[in-house]
Formats: sequence, structure tokens, C-alpha cells
Amino acid sequence: DDPVITHDITATSGEHGNISPEGVIHATEGSTRRFDFIPDEGYEVDKVFVDNVEITNLASKEYYNIANITEEHTIHVTFKKLPVQYDVNVIVSGHNPSVHTVNPKGVTPVWEGESFTVNYSAFVGYEVEKVLVNGSVVDTSGTYSIANVSSDCTIEIFFKIKSYTVT
Repeated sequence: DDPVITHDITATSGEHGNISPEGVIHATEGSTRRFDFIPDEGYEVDKVFVDNVEITNLASKEYYNIANITEEHTIHVTFKKLPVQYDVNVIVSGHNPSVHTVNPKGVTPVWEGESFTVNYSAFVGYEVEKVLVNGSVVDTSGTYSIANVSSDCTIEIFFKIKSYTVT
């Protein structure tokens, strides 16, 4: 009988996930070994390296096969945080919608860390009564911006009929 030839594959992972199997795996000459990538909740596979070379054309972000094993190898996977999207909801309150311009209105999905701006103005005879952001009054004039969106948000703009004092 011919002796069985084996080669070691060292499998490692970065933070926020695992690779399976992990550690030093003995593979028979000519065989194929599958390595599964298991990201933690809220993370995804970022990069996979085989023998310190990034695999840029991954067929799947769930696993990688090292085929026709004829020498020792290393495989390493890194993980990154999944992008998070939040909803910014712009609500107009008060008088009928024909008395103002608000852009955008309604729910706008915004990626975490991006900025969001709403522009608004009242037509002649009307004025902005107040602007609430998540229920709190903000001091703003015609524009309200969030520089770094990190949660769902509600912006409520109130319009009213302008009051005039006749003397």
C-alpha cells in the first residue's frame, strides 16, 4: 500500500465571526476541503485570503473550497459590519398642504452615517409655527439637517396662518 499523503491547512478568522473548520486541518493529497464562514449577528464576510492572497471573485460569501490539495495552505476570513438603514419620516402638520413647500416629505431611507436635509417654506400668508425632531422643538429656519444619521427619526413641521396686527 502507498502511504497516505496529507497536507495541513491552517484556517483562521478575524473578529465578529468564525470559520469552520478552524485551526489546523489535515487534508489528503488531491482532496477538496470546504470552509464555511459564520459571521456574527449584524456582520458579513468582508475578505477571504488563501495563502495571503485575497480571493476577489468569491462565488459565495458563505464558504470557500480549496480544491486539489497538493501542498500546505492558509485560509483567513475577515468580517465587516452590515450596513444599517434608518427611516427619516418628515410629517407636515397644521394647515392644508397647499400652503407650503416641504422637500422631501414622507419616509426616506438613509444609510447609517449619511446626512439628511429637509427644506421647507410657507407660502405668503402662512408661517412655520414650529419644527419637532423626535418630539423636541428645534430652532431652525427653512432647513433642518442631520449630519450623521444613527437611528430612525421623525421630523414634524407645523404651519399656521400668519397673524397680523392692524393699527
